[in-house]
Amino acid sequence: MLLGLSALHKKMIVTSDEFSATISRIIDMQRKSAFSRRLPDLVTEELVAVLSKKGTSFEFKQLFDIIHERLKKRNAASGGEEMLRLRAYEKLQHLVSRGMVKKTGKKYKGLVSLANALVEATPAK
Repeated sequence: MLLGLSALHKKMIVTSDEFSATISRIIDMQRKSAFSRRLPDLVTEELVAVLSKKGTSFEFKQLFDIIHERLKKRNAASGGEEMLRLRAYEKLQHLVSRGMVKKTGKKYKGLVSLANALVEATPAK
């Protein structure tokens, strides 16, 4: 009977190894098909550039108008103005939640840590 348990135990180890190998293959496939961390997008770059000016604060409409003009100059304002407005608002709220932009009422002001927004998104080499 002890011999029977040993054989069963060996089979469980092989099964465990096969399971681990299968999990490793699935993780590798997900890594290959998943999005990799990218450089900051142009909307974030423009938000950082505009909000980094000392002593300035903007309401979102004013901020978006500036960013939209700058992106048009770079020929990067594709996808429609409303979609761009939505993306810019989402990125701005993300910067607020990370503590890089201060929101007071309806006004947004860049903080000193805003300069790190572009550095943190750059992947390590």
